[in-house]
Amino acid sequence: MKTFNVNVNGVSIKTTVIDEASHVDSCLTELILSCNYNSVSPFLIALDVKFKKPNNDHIETLQLATGTRCLLLQLHKMKTNVPPSLQNLLSASLFCFVGVRMQETLSMLWHEYGLRCRHAYDLAKRIKERWPIAIVMTLSHGPT
Repeated sequence: MKTFNVNVNGVSIKTTVIDEASHVDSCLTELILSCNYNSVSPFLIALDVKFKKPNNDHIETLQLATGTRCLLLQLHKMKTNVPPSLQNLLSASLFCFVGVRMQETLSMLWHEYGLRCRHAYDLAKRIKERWPIAIVMTLSHGPT
């Protein structure tokens, strides 16, 4: 496990790369505690995945972020030992996971790791409405 502070537009994002299942519980707890509980429920957590190169056909990393906290879970290193706490977070009614290409992403998480998400929202349509030209190429190129 390694933690870095990444500066994004003057904001420090605490980013942790997790490569062992034994570290997942404590990192998920920290992520949950960093949610903005002053907002209306469900609380939003960004969800994205990165794929194994060169074929982009298997998920390597699950990215979860909220506020100034980001977790990069290297699922491929935990393949048969993904902690139940991750499934508990994804299935909790208190949270909504947002991202792009969510149906495809969640289907792959289920088939590869047995992880299901209770509440998810795909931002692709909203992004295209807001930035119709600039984002079309990014959204149409498939997994990155």
